[in-house]
Amino acid sequence: MILNALCKADATLTAEELSELMKSSLRTIKSDIVELNPLCKEEGFSIRSYKAKGYQIEVHDEKEYKRDCFRIAQKTKRNSTQKKASEPHWIGGQIVK
Repeated sequence: MILNALCKADATLTAEELSELMKSSLRTIKSDIVELNPLCKEEGFSIRSYKAKGYQIEVHDEKEYKRDCFRIAQKTKRNSTQKKASEPHWIGGQIVK
């Protein structure tokens, strides 16, 4: 969900804004971003932090990034209608099945 929000954002999103969107604590948002970033880098992008502004996606490989954002958007669309119990998802800093 953090990645989905950042992919869709036209500007930076603060930890507070992400916390409100995700209904999670600031600490959870920040620790999730720290854990997500190495995975994102493998996919051609990273979550960049700008002091006093917030977080934003920084693209390193445009082709990989577009594919992953599309996949994230599709997954989110499917999850909004019905979440499969067996499908892994990210909660509180860990992938949960």
